[in-house]
Amino acid sequence: MRIYCDTSALRDNISRHNDEKSQKELAALNQLVEKYPMFGSHLVRYEAEKTKDEIRRGHLIIDAVALQNVPNDEKLLGINV
Repeated sequence: MRIYCDTSALRDNISRHNDEKSQKELAALNQLVEKYPMFGSHLVRYEAEKTKDEIRRGHLIIDAVALQNVPNDEKLLGINV
């Protein structure tokens, strides 16, 4: 199983909140990381790099770089149904 990690699921984005829900989410993320490879797309890295707060940006980039790249990460140009 492969797990895609969106920007909102990066460790630093979850850990900056100190409520019970966030702590449960962080614990669940830590369990997933131990068992399964985590993947991120180029968009996760792009969004992390565009974060305005310099300190948060650094933490988010570290989290994003730790993810494996999504295979065949390409830009979707459209869908014709």
